[in-house]
Amino acid sequence: MCRDWGSFNVPENIMPTDNIEEIKSKINILELIKEYIEVKPAGVYHKALCPFHNEKTPSFIISPDRQIYHCFGCGEHGDIFTFVEKMEGVEFPEALRLLAKKAGVEIRNEDPRMRNERTKLIDIVRFASRVYQEHLKRVPPNHPVKEYLQARGITQEVIDTFQIGFAPDSWDALFGALKKKNIRQEDALAAGLLVRKDDGTGFYDRFRARLMFPIADVHGTIVGFGGRVIPTLSARCLGKEAAKYINTPQTPIYNKSGILYGLYLAKNSIRTQKHVVVVEGYMDCIAAHRIGTEYVVASSGTAFTEGQAKLLKRFTDTVLVAYDMDEAGIAASARGVSVLLREGMTVRVVSLPDKKDPDDVIREDSNIWKDAISHPKLFLDFAFDQTLKNRNLANVEDKKSVAGVLLPLISNIGNDIEQTHYLQKLSSLIQVDESVLRNSIQVKKEDVALNKKPSGMPLAAKKSSGDALAEELLSIILKKPSFYSSINNVLAPEAIQNPHLQALYTSLQNQYNKSHELHIEKLREELSQEASTKNLVQYLDIAELGVARLSDDQVDGIGTQLVYAIMRDYLKLELTRLTRHIQAAEKSDDKDKLKGLVSKFEHIARELKHFTSNM
Repeated sequence: MCRDWGSFNVPENIMPTDNIEEIKSKINILELIKEYIEVKPAGVYHKALCPFHNEKTPSFIISPDRQIYHCFGCGEHGDIFTFVEKMEGVEFPEALRLLAKKAGVEIRNEDPRMRNERTKLIDIVRFASRVYQEHLKRVPPNHPVKEYLQARGITQEVIDTFQIGFAPDSWDALFGALKKKNIRQEDALAAGLLVRKDDGTGFYDRFRARLMFPIADVHGTIVGFGGRVIPTLSARCLGKEAAKYINTPQTPIYNKSGILYGLYLAKNSIRTQKHVVVVEGYMDCIAAHRIGTEYVVASSGTAFTEGQAKLLKRFTDTVLVAYDMDEAGIAASARGVSVLLREGMTVRVVSLPDKKDPDDVIREDSNIWKDAISHPKLFLDFAFDQTLKNRNLANVEDKKSVAGVLLPLISNIGNDIEQTHYLQKLSSLIQVDESVLRNSIQVKKEDVALNKKPSGMPLAAKKSSGDALAEELLSIILKKPSFYSSINNVLAPEAIQNPHLQALYTSLQNQYNKSHELHIEKLREELSQEASTKNLVQYLDIAELGVARLSDDQVDGIGTQLVYAIMRDYLKLELTRLTRHIQAAEKSDDKDKLKGLVSKFEHIARELKHFTSNM
């Protein structure tokens, strides 16, 4: 027998039930969900825009009392485990680990069958990180890697915080350590730690003669590495043409577009400061943390992706970008910044002297860095200033060039008022009518829409309209049980197509027919006691969550409309079914059966007319 936990079915005999209940008791679902999305109170419930499908009106309801959530738009529902599974794209074992770590719960007696591919690779990468750290500890003080760290102001405390390590100049230093631990070479290859030899006869270490920066996800789980050359060592060992940085390739656990270096260390400070500073390199990030500005993350030299923007938005709406931002830098960063703007985030630019990296500035004078991040400039204002430098706006080519840089940025501003402000500013500067600029934006958006390829299936499949109608009706009945008396003889249980919702409605009907009243808590207790109906309790919970979306004056009017809509859909299905039977009777020349079917068809058609005319 299996117990269903989201997308991962765990056999009950290996379920760490004691761990699960302990974790649930320590983590409030409302506080957990608040870490991902903005949530607003709605009576005893809370509501939000659903993170699993696009919507403009909140239909995602959270019940702190029952520790569940449900979206009335797409049908997603569950508890803390299913929420983390869906938001993080992981299976149950990893969700269990993440939440156990958050709750401070040690997983006891973990069954080997609970280990899936992802957790296995995470354990291998974690082991590799410890190996690299041990290598760094063992090198003598006069070793080039130790001298490099000392020159960059990296203390032992910083090394420990960021778990910095060292990959020695060896083809098999890590390979040998993995072999001693009986870790399969193919698994280490899948984790991005080894490279297969060209002749296919074996493997060698991916990282050699490099300073190693473990890359962790937002929870602090190490999923990959960045390896930096050591100037006096790597040139001798790797050659002068060796890449300054190499990273773990794409793996089942490492996706560069969904990671920001240092975020797991910075997230609490980001919440406190209400903004984040984004730098390019690992050393820039580490230097900033070293002097106490801990709300800094690194993008690792890549343009912002939608995944990274959504990740940051869980903690703040304001991003300070500390990149080299001359005109070329603005153009190069346009795509990444546009992603942030589309998410409705405020983007500001940190100006550093002489185009220096944050690490260089901090080592020279940390106060210059602190002053710079205290006085950032709005990105669009900064972009205007930089783009207009050395331009002759009486020249049509310069006008086109300026518009070519600035219009794509303006078009991605999510706020209409802010977008209009910058369109008017550009219109005034280049003496081109605002309507022309706005039309240019619209044309580009339409071109993008026409050429856009499908990006795959949505996160959550849209539930059927019939299920949505039935859920809404059940919510109304729970909010105002007396309403049921007006529909008891109107809505037949078989009109509800979903078998679970139909069974719940039948239970309500049976209770009402016995006592002419509805007692919801009594019904809950009765359903919980019977094995055959126990699973209906979750549907009762879902219906109760829907109550949060309704006001008292909506109940009667909406309830009647829902009944009519459900009956209309049901009767249409019945007519379709009868049509097939009539055609079959005509083919078999069964006149008596045909007569009965036609009579029934006419009766249902009259009923449908009644329910349609009153919609």
